[in-house]
Amino acid sequence: MLPQYEKEFLKVDKILLRHLMEDRVSPDEYGLVHLYLNRVGGKQKTFDYAFLRMHKNMSRAKLIDIGFALMNSHEIDNQANFDKFFKRAESYICLTHEKLMKGKNLNGLIAICIAFEGAGKGTIEFWRKVEQLLEKEITQKRQPLDEEHALQLLAVLASKQILNEEVIQSILSDIGIHFEARSYGLPEIHSFVKSMDGLGLVS
Repeated sequence: MLPQYEKEFLKVDKILLRHLMEDRVSPDEYGLVHLYLNRVGGKQKTFDYAFLRMHKNMSRAKLIDIGFALMNSHEIDNQANFDKFFKRAESYICLTHEKLMKGKNLNGLIAICIAFEGAGKGTIEFWRKVEQLLEKEITQKRQPLDEEHALQLLAVLASKQILNEEVIQSILSDIGIHFEARSYGLPEIHSFVKSMDGLGLVS
């Protein structure tokens, strides 16, 4: 939060909290709420109600919105609620037919993958379902993944040992584009080599 705008942001936080408490925020807007809180921050009570609304109405939210909420999971006030929120997201992913998922898109899946891997969450069933969704989404993308997402997703695949050749090859193709554009420095190269080694692709 920028100090010179602190008063304005506090006013926004107060209004946002009131709307969340009164359930006046549409599920289509949950992602924007969590994105705002991720960028600007807010009081704990505002985060609590934002997670509560997403938890109760997750089936009405888009995958990218669920991803935005999971990005804020470190703001959940206790371990029990943290575990419950990830369990709710996992159940939604595993039990919902992909045709019924709203706003199914690659960026949402990537955000969910990064959050679950970072938190050490996800059953075998969950990661199998995510792999299937990734394969379908990644073959339909029209633009390369951005530099950060490509490396992050490759790292997740290495960590979870998801050895899907089609997904891996697509990511490597995008990373190759960024290498040619000299978009990566030494830390990114180190991350790339580590992931490749984890996937068993370094001889």
